[in-house]
Amino acid sequence: MDKDRISQMKQDFMEPYWTESSHLKLQEFSDSDAKEIVESMESCEIFSKVNYRRHQQDYIADYIEYLWEISEDAYWNHVISSLNADSAIGLLWSDNMSHIEKMCEVELPDRVLQAVLAFIEETTSENDLDAISNIIKVQINRFSKQEAINNHIATLLPSIGKSLSIKIDKLLALESSYKFY
Repeated sequence: MDKDRISQMKQDFMEPYWTESSHLKLQEFSDSDAKEIVESMESCEIFSKVNYRRHQQDYIADYIEYLWEISEDAYWNHVISSLNADSAIGLLWSDNMSHIEKMCEVELPDRVLQAVLAFIEETTSENDLDAISNIIKVQINRFSKQEAINNHIATLLPSIGKSLSIKIDKLLALESSYKFY
C-alpha cells in the first residue's frame, strides 16, 4: 500500500468539516483504501465527523451505517464517539437510527457497552435515555451482558455506581416510546 497515496486520500476525505457526503466519498475508493482511511482516523477526526451535527444528523447516520460494510472496528469507534453525553450534543438522532438498531442486533464489544453506560451515567435527556433503553434491554436479555454491566459498575465510585444502577433499573422497567429491535 502506498502510504503517501493513502495519506493524500485521507486528507481529501477529511478536508470538509461537514459529513454530508462522507459515505459517498468513501464509496469512490476501493474497499481496501476506504478501510485503511477510516481505520487510520484519530479520535479527534472521528469526533469531527460525527459530532458537528448542525443539520447533518441524517448524513452522519448514513456515513456511520456505511462504515459497517467497510470496517467493524471503525464503525464502533465512530459509534463510541457519537455517544458523547455533552448536553449540547446528546444522542445522534436521524431518520433511520441504524446505529441504534445495530446496537440492538449484535452483541456489543465491551468498549462499546462501556460507552453506552457512560452515556447513561452522564445524560439527563429523557428522549435519549428512552432510545438507549432499547440497547440495554437487548444487551441484557438477548446477549446476557448483565455481568459485564455489573463489572463496569464495580469499577466506579460507589455513589456513581449506585446512581448508574438505579438509572439502568429504570431503563429496564421503562416502556420505551421507540422500538429498535
